[in-house]
Amino acid sequence: MQSMQSSESLKTTKAQKKYFTEFLFRSAVFLYVTYLYFFDKDRLYMEEGFLDIGFREDAFGKITGILFWAFLIFEMIRRMIPRNRGRDKEFPDIGSSKQFSYHYLPAENYNRDMLRREMRKKDVGALKVLAVWFILGAVVLTLKLTELFSSAEILLIWSVCYLLDVVCILFFCPLQVFLMKNRCCTTCRIFRWDHFLTYTVLTFVPNFYTVTLFAVSLLELAIWEWTRYRYPERFWEGANRNLRCANCVDKICKYKKRLTAKIPAKITSRLPNIEE
Repeated sequence: MQSMQSSESLKTTKAQKKYFTEFLFRSAVFLYVTYLYFFDKDRLYMEEGFLDIGFREDAFGKITGILFWAFLIFEMIRRMIPRNRGRDKEFPDIGSSKQFSYHYLPAENYNRDMLRREMRKKDVGALKVLAVWFILGAVVLTLKLTELFSSAEILLIWSVCYLLDVVCILFFCPLQVFLMKNRCCTTCRIFRWDHFLTYTVLTFVPNFYTVTLFAVSLLELAIWEWTRYRYPERFWEGANRNLRCANCVDKICKYKKRLTAKIPAKITSRLPNIEE
């Protein structure tokens, strides 16, 4: 039995492969933007485009930038649309799609009062994240308005956020440990806030590309929040058995558990038991 469990733990799940692929892609974007920032900074000014000058200063560069923008838009729209039930069963990625009805596996006789308490508790954590994010955003905006930051610095900050989004999923999430106190990404209250948080900084250099990215991220956020308000039972492991460790097939916490275990117990003692 132990050898079978060990063998299962060594397998790489489809969700893990997906997020590791994203990690490699986003790392490449971050390294590219960082390289340009330090060695060819003038190519990062984007008052009229989005990464078009960053690729090449000709028509090909502009087309490449538009295609990258379209990819980012598609990435958000794709997550708002329910997938084929059979495909989702094969590759659920439940943490980011638990709002869909086919990921809801009802728990018998769950406590509705406890559901409401848990929802309020997680709302407090989400408000903490929002407050911290707006404070950081206000600092960056002030630096931009005082011209201490240009669009090059804004794009560099965005590339950092773009990479950290998947780092938080795979390796370590300070929002989870210090603010949200949730068990894992599968139960995360703000999983679908990622694009909203990532693209907020781009609005400090408003143009068609940056504004549309932020607008679509707001739409994604609104759908997530409305669904959570309308169907809160889908978002709590006490009511949705698919969110429990025993039924998890994604296992994206595999590496995060090892790193979180190295954090002093004083900090992590308030985290829910990750094996529950």
